[in-house]
Amino acid sequence: MEGFIKALIESIHFVKTHRPEALKVLSRYTRTTDVEALELTYDEYSQKVWPQVPEIQPEDLKLVLEQLSESNPRAAEINPAELIYDSLVKDVVKSGLLGQLYR
Repeated sequence: MEGFIKALIESIHFVKTHRPEALKVLSRYTRTTDVEALELTYDEYSQKVWPQVPEIQPEDLKLVLEQLSESNPRAAEINPAELIYDSLVKDVVKSGLLGQLYR
């Protein structure tokens, strides 16, 4: 899992720092060549959606639990923070990877 987290952080860094290449990848996987749409999408995601560190916040899980509670009322009783195991992400951050990438 640590390798996966490192690869995820490195891929986010690549997207944020290699705009032309990221736009090509985005074009390929969205199957569009609309430059304006690609650029707007890239800007939105690279600046607002993809953080440098892929962390899950309790608020991120709240909506999922609310939806689950419609079919399973016990889901409403779950504290979202108890579902988050983030020690691996914290370990990767402590290793200095972000400092190496974003110098």
